[in-house]
Amino acid sequence: MHLNVANIAHFLMIRGLLSPDAIVAGDLVVLDASRRNRNFKIIRSGGPGLFTKQMREMQPDAMTTLRREAGCYERAREDPALSRLMPRLLAYDAERHLLILELLSEAESLADYHARERTWPAEIGRMLGEGLGIYHAHAGRIADDERMRPLFARQIAGATSRPRAQICDLDELRIG
Repeated sequence: MHLNVANIAHFLMIRGLLSPDAIVAGDLVVLDASRRNRNFKIIRSGGPGLFTKQMREMQPDAMTTLRREAGCYERAREDPALSRLMPRLLAYDAERHLLILELLSEAESLADYHARERTWPAEIGRMLGEGLGIYHAHAGRIADDERMRPLFARQIAGATSRPRAQICDLDELRIG
């Protein structure tokens, strides 16, 4: 099942992530935020929003990447320092190749920020440095985690020749 603007609210209601009352009351807005993936922002006035990410193309490499991303979110859920860096994972559906995350209502991607402001303030560099420092401090534990090891076997095997920060995809890194 490919999610779209017309079916996503029903899908999330069946999963228990949206209430029927919110849908009937019109308490939500669904925004298509697709890029490489099929992404949707579900904004609710009566509660926290949701962000969904589903692969467009069902290719083995893309499936592996999304599975790794889900693993990073799951690992971060258990670690307070890492959980500061990423939105909270609400669900991962391996069959549908779908992540459901909390929507960080005040967040903006770095690409969107730069497109709007045409500059990089020093504060962004400080925040990125802090986030990477936290990640580096935890990379060894991630590599040693038996649940994570199968997801990153190639990266862990090559970690001796490059920085361990390459173990997780930082594409979805959010700081703030």
